[in-house]
Amino acid sequence: MIKLFARKCIGELHNTKYKLSLHNDTIDTHCAICGRGEETIKHLIFSCDHARKVRRLVNVGIDEVQRRYNSVSEWFESWFIGSNQCSIEKWLYTLMISAWIIWKDKCDVTFQGVSLNTFNSMHKIHYHLHSHLHESCINNNNLNVIMISQWKPPLSDIFKFNVHASFSQETNMLGTGIVIRSNTGNFEGMESKEPLHMEFCVLKQENAWP
Repeated sequence: MIKLFARKCIGELHNTKYKLSLHNDTIDTHCAICGRGEETIKHLIFSCDHARKVRRLVNVGIDEVQRRYNSVSEWFESWFIGSNQCSIEKWLYTLMISAWIIWKDKCDVTFQGVSLNTFNSMHKIHYHLHSHLHESCINNNNLNVIMISQWKPPLSDIFKFNVHASFSQETNMLGTGIVIRSNTGNFEGMESKEPLHMEFCVLKQENAWP
């Protein structure tokens, strides 16, 4: 799914509000997330307030990106030029996954009316990054992301549910997620809930989130 998303970005094939309005002039083209600016793939990836906040949390300097590249497709194409060293691979996955999560956030807002939480989006990026990296790359901390796993596998033919929550003091909102993994550590599925207003939160968790 992530690679398909990247290919669509290179070909500018995503059905943004701007592209849909070319065939239906009654469509409101304002960004579904921030409400400011025309919803093009360039706005969603480069300019949308939510996207910029998420990228800051994963150490992607989006201002420098905008200065160097004129379009999203040009930026995406640049990702695949260079060596296949472990650090380069980790950075590539970070860029691809963060862009994909931002697009999924846009879809959640458009089709489900979800209220977004940038910290929840960041945790999704870290989870998928951890899942896609090779074992030899996980201990490399070039992105200043600490991912120490204390997860213990269940017995054979048993699935384990891991629960995770993130809380933003800025918005006073809580986001939760559940991940299902098998005894081999394979990812079997996940479910997340839109952020909720919380006055007080106590989280008890048996296993550390990987």
